[in-house]
Amino acid sequence: MSAASNIKKNASDIELKNSLIKAIYDASPDGILVVDADRKVISHNSRFVEIWNIPAEHLCGTVPGTAIGMNDGPLLAKIINQAESPEYYSTRIQALYADPDLIDYCDINLNDGRVLECNTRPIHSSDGEYLGRVWVFHDISQFKQVNKSLQYTQFVSDHAPDSIIWLDEHARIVYANDAACSLYGYSKNEMNSLTIFDMDVDVKVERWPEHWQKLQLQGSMNFETKHRQKGGAILQVEVSANFVQFEGATINVVFIRNISERKEQQKKLEASRTRFETLFDYSSDGQFILDMQGNLIDVNRTAYEGLGYSKAELMGMKVTELDTPEFAAKVPERMKHLMAQGSAVFESAHYRKNGSIMPIEIKARIIELEGEKVVFCVIRDITERKVAEEEIRNLAFFDPLTKLPNRRLLIDRLQQAIVSSMRNGRHGALLFIDLDHFKTLNDTLGHDIGDMLLQQVSLRLKSSVREVDTVARLGGDEFMLILEELSPNIVEAGTQTEEIVEKIIAEVSRFYQLGTYEYRTTPSVGATLFLGNHVKLEELMKQADIAMYQSKKAGRNTLRFFDPEMQRSINDQAMLASDLLKAVEEKQFKLFFQVQVDHRGRATGAEALARWIHPESGIVSSADFIPLAEETGLIHVVGKWVLDTACKVLQKWQQDESTRGLLLAINVSSRQFHKADFASDVKAAVDEYGIDPKLLKLELTESMLLDNIEETILTMNTLNDIGVMLSLDDFGTGYSSLQYLKRLPLDQLKIDQSFVRDIVTDSSDKAIVRTIIAMAESLGLDVIAEGVETVEQRQQLSVMGCNNFQGFLFSKPLNVVEFEALLNSNHAG
Repeated sequence: MSAASNIKKNASDIELKNSLIKAIYDASPDGILVVDADRKVISHNSRFVEIWNIPAEHLCGTVPGTAIGMNDGPLLAKIINQAESPEYYSTRIQALYADPDLIDYCDINLNDGRVLECNTRPIHSSDGEYLGRVWVFHDISQFKQVNKSLQYTQFVSDHAPDSIIWLDEHARIVYANDAACSLYGYSKNEMNSLTIFDMDVDVKVERWPEHWQKLQLQGSMNFETKHRQKGGAILQVEVSANFVQFEGATINVVFIRNISERKEQQKKLEASRTRFETLFDYSSDGQFILDMQGNLIDVNRTAYEGLGYSKAELMGMKVTELDTPEFAAKVPERMKHLMAQGSAVFESAHYRKNGSIMPIEIKARIIELEGEKVVFCVIRDITERKVAEEEIRNLAFFDPLTKLPNRRLLIDRLQQAIVSSMRNGRHGALLFIDLDHFKTLNDTLGHDIGDMLLQQVSLRLKSSVREVDTVARLGGDEFMLILEELSPNIVEAGTQTEEIVEKIIAEVSRFYQLGTYEYRTTPSVGATLFLGNHVKLEELMKQADIAMYQSKKAGRNTLRFFDPEMQRSINDQAMLASDLLKAVEEKQFKLFFQVQVDHRGRATGAEALARWIHPESGIVSSADFIPLAEETGLIHVVGKWVLDTACKVLQKWQQDESTRGLLLAINVSSRQFHKADFASDVKAAVDEYGIDPKLLKLELTESMLLDNIEETILTMNTLNDIGVMLSLDDFGTGYSSLQYLKRLPLDQLKIDQSFVRDIVTDSSDKAIVRTIIAMAESLGLDVIAEGVETVEQRQQLSVMGCNNFQGFLFSKPLNVVEFEALLNSNHAG
């Protein structure tokens, strides 16, 4: 191509570009006003006339004194007088012309209700000379964001937030705004030398004609694609391509928005949603999602199949429609707790579709799902656990032969009866019943016949008393009855007791059919009355026992009340309490140690047992003086002495290689544990003697933990933080702690010796111990059995999975010198 041809082509391109700019300028939806450096009006477009409603003849320059060529002051004054606050805009105009380099952008609220967006900026030559100012007015009454119309002038395009390029029909870039240059990393000159094929990864040269034709037919196209930056990086972009024609010249005005970050977020969100839905749908646990009003908005397969519903049936139901009435009433309170804490764990029970009840454990948490707060619940069927707990309860608290409450449950019921008597001021009575000559029946006809008799006697005893009364079997042929709500008058209460006992004697004394044998027995009955807690529970049982033996001495088959003159033991107790106070003052206490061993017989530690060395009576067991110390309040002094002495012993053991790893367990009384600064006392002792806290084990009983369970858990967590070990002593003898067991920060369960004593021969004790070991294993707790006295007991426990032992089989309690000698002899062996 010749030079002349090139000049002609360039001139043509320039003319085309100028035509395009002029066409866009004239057709722009924005009003445009251009003034020179002297503030003389150079030009305006027709939209400017429409927006401000100024007669054209006053702007075109044909009328003397009109705007073109004149100073813009009167024109701008006429404009801003249409605004709600003309003084404000007048001040802004003065500031703009005081500093030619200022750029201004504001919204103008007009008196007629319209809102205009005003954008004004200076015009400079290539060498920086100030040439004038351009004013752009855009009606945003209905649109609050930048209009993507292709009729923006180059002035607006250069400062638009979106990237804008113009393409001709050959896919060449004929214009790119500042945002596009910044997005792709090219200068404007570089951009004008490129085609869309240099940037768009997906568009192909051979497909361009088809693409152009489709754009002509549709007028505009919106799609997502991938663009390449100057450095080669790939962007995800959203494209709006628009077909624009000016006086025969056709361009494709393309608005481009970088959506790479949004796409990446969507990808992560989709992956997260997929993972959530997969875990939700295929979880082995039932899962609910509730809105904050308690409506089910999603359920997984495990949940709806477990309840016997289809998913569609559950959708929209309120969770209270599934709850049994007992738990439905608790929902508002639980939701309040959940809102305050953000998460919660609790038990409930749901109705299955067939009407059966499924006990469940619910772990609930408030989460945000797709911008909304919801309650996410994991539902676990705990039917088997509840059955196991009920089985343990029955084994632990009911006699397997007669199904009557056993001694443990009797004691609990008697405690309740004492409290009730104190509250209502009415007497109660405790009866001790022993069958006469029962041993002879067993020896002559066998234990099977004896068991049949005990079962029938149990039924007759239950039928002889009222609903409020309790009948329990202590063991063998011994029964105890609690009579409640007798008269406030002691004489009348005694008479009522006699009447009930007469009925019992008459019923029990009737003939029994025991298989092929007819048999008749009689009962000996002892009774003692109580009103409130004036007499302790243990003493009441002792009084009833004494009265029963008085009945036997009186010839059997009769009733005897406890004789108050037989309370010599009570007086002895009072004397012992006085001696106890002196013992505390004179430090008559010593620690004895009973070794604890593992399954190989190796010593792992010891239980420290406090002994009172009475100057006259000799050694007094803790079982005798600890209850007294509890009653008199001296338990705090004794308990503090035991704690300090144990830590002192551990300090000494830590300095010897042979005893360095031994654990030392001490018993903690109820009053001592519930003392406000008990945990502080433990930490002070640990710090004072510098012992490893993991070697100190505190043994707590079930019953003491049930008083204020929340405060108990708080204290145990504090002790746990100190680092000491926590063992639950006499496990299985409590009544209602199973529901709390999973919440207690325990390290060990100690199987009570009452279960160990007959474990070789008693199937009930075997079942209880086996269940305790399994429960401890599921909770990740260690297990130790106390009261092991025979090799057979140890072997039976080992078979069941218990590997830690304590009892006379290994050693009786020894003083510290004897205990250390025992350790040395075992070590030497």
